[in-house]
Amino acid sequence: MLTTDKKTNKAPLNESTLGGQQVLDYTCVTVAYELTKGVWRGFVMPYNITYEADSREKVVSVLREMIDLYEEGVREYKHPAHLINVPFSDLNDIEKHKEIGADLMNNLLAKNATIVRSNYYAEAKVKLSA
Repeated sequence: MLTTDKKTNKAPLNESTLGGQQVLDYTCVTVAYELTKGVWRGFVMPYNITYEADSREKVVSVLREMIDLYEEGVREYKHPAHLINVPFSDLNDIEKHKEIGADLMNNLLAKNATIVRSNYYAEAKVKLSA
């Protein structure tokens, strides 16, 4: 579940509206972008799962599979904080997040689970009710 702090506009994120935070009904967000010509990179917030391939479609497909496996492990270990809120580890991802963060969060807050722009693609995994 993802939230943004209204003062800092930073992720990670929860559900509903909590004291000054608007909360989103997503478990995670996948972002894919072209790192260099013919090389696509993707990351998943807030898990810091990453992957690179020669196409956006391949990156997103592999990251979807990785998310499912990661979340299975997180559930098995009862959602430890160090696994569900992992900081970025790659400088390219940090820079891309700085570049797109405001647009990404505005779209997520507007309940747009899929965002397609010239400089990135993003999709949010909608939280399933228990």
